[in-house]
Amino acid sequence: MADSDSDRDGEGGQPMPPAEPAEPPEQPSCLVPELLCEYLKIPKSPTEVTLMLKVRAVAQATEDRRAPITICAVIDRSGSMKKHLPLLKETLQFMVQQLRSSDKLGVVTFDHEVKTELPLTAMTTSGKLLAERAIDGVKERGHTNLSGGLLAALEALYRIPENEASQVESVLLFTDGKANVGIKAQAPLVKATSSMLDQIGRQANVFTFGYGGEHDADLLRAVSEAGHGLFYYIDNADSIPESFCDCLGGLLSVSAQNVRLLFRAAERMKLHKPLTTYSTTEMEQHTEYQVTIPDIYCEEEKCILVKVTTPGRDSMSESENLALSSCTVTYFDVLNSCPVQHRVECSVVLNPAISCPVTSDCVDDVEQHRLRCEVAEALGKANKMADSGNFAGARGLLQGTVKRVRGSRVSRQVLAVHLLETLQESLEGIQDKVTFAQHGKAVILSYAGSHWQQRSNTKPSQEGYVRRRTEMAPTGLLSAKSAASSAPSSTNSYSPYRNSHKTTLLSHYAATKK
Repeated sequence: MADSDSDRDGEGGQPMPPAEPAEPPEQPSCLVPELLCEYLKIPKSPTEVTLMLKVRAVAQATEDRRAPITICAVIDRSGSMKKHLPLLKETLQFMVQQLRSSDKLGVVTFDHEVKTELPLTAMTTSGKLLAERAIDGVKERGHTNLSGGLLAALEALYRIPENEASQVESVLLFTDGKANVGIKAQAPLVKATSSMLDQIGRQANVFTFGYGGEHDADLLRAVSEAGHGLFYYIDNADSIPESFCDCLGGLLSVSAQNVRLLFRAAERMKLHKPLTTYSTTEMEQHTEYQVTIPDIYCEEEKCILVKVTTPGRDSMSESENLALSSCTVTYFDVLNSCPVQHRVECSVVLNPAISCPVTSDCVDDVEQHRLRCEVAEALGKANKMADSGNFAGARGLLQGTVKRVRGSRVSRQVLAVHLLETLQESLEGIQDKVTFAQHGKAVILSYAGSHWQQRSNTKPSQEGYVRRRTEMAPTGLLSAKSAASSAPSSTNSYSPYRNSHKTTLLSHYAATKK
């Protein structure tokens, strides 16, 4: 049926102007911040309260929305890596297949020499063939020039023209030994790493993977911290794909970068330094602090605790709302390619009729993360005590922390149970000098980093995991059936910090082995 004139023409018989294109729907912000107070009501006397900024990454990364990534794999090819190389090469080949044409991959190997096996190359069909050949050709030999390999990879990132740089750039360093060629000491290597990252001038991360009991866990942890990444401890060959897929899954799901949290105390409030290992700057004494988080993965949660002291009131007859603090959250939304800013505030009821604080509904959440920070601090202190030979003191410290977590009202919550599991495994690693050197130090350092960053990086062996959970059953935290049936697998990790993208990648890897 033909259109009528009235359908085709406007007033006076003139053609209708074309319709304005519809505005595209506004994309929701990828981060949702919330500033919580541990108390619902406080007395009029001076009171110290704990606030918690919770930042949740609500968006999920999909293949069509994720940011392009650049990865430079740095592989220790020294003689001692012979037993690890086959499975490492296999997982690297798996990584190649997960990358798309907009991604880049480079491969650097090191023994007593450093060699670029594959310059940074776009992962097109032909690029993937080059990558597979380069990885397959890696053979073991020589000594361990760790610094040379690391700095060569960072230099490769530095040489990328600004207009060709990826949104996500990372170096993945794999080694099983101690540096015995090049820069061997921790402090100068960390300084060199930080200097190179500063010269790159973009967001770039360094992740380190330590194999077995002979690597320098302190050095690898320090390098990863300088590179805003994580240290992964790989205690056996089966852990290689688990750890690698965990890391890659995170890089493929970056949601936000350069996240800055600016805490400001309300009038007359005293703000204390936030409890975190992320870079923190005091902008104005007891009034303003800035915390910088390099990146946040999809579905991740970052919880930063900060204490505020109220000045108290001399005279008041009725309850009133008391402003405590605000926090301005700014970041670059990677999924929507735009800068974003949020501002959240927190207040509490000042009640002259009470003499002690009244807890709020969110106090359990705050308490869980207070315990998380306490456990992370205890692990760091225990490592230093064990380093000095005080194994009894280190065990006593961790045992005391276990008691406090078990005695907490949140001891049955998922995070608290995970904290207990990591403490139990850490205790097993500080029985004596030998177990600490071969296993304990790496476990403690990896768990400490994981808890501070709220990011998964280590999974215990299947047998050890079941045994520890079975031991916990008599405490009432877990049933014996639950303890025996909930061991981790390649598709179901126990870590509360792991996002679904990491789990999916592990499932894909497992499927390739069937």
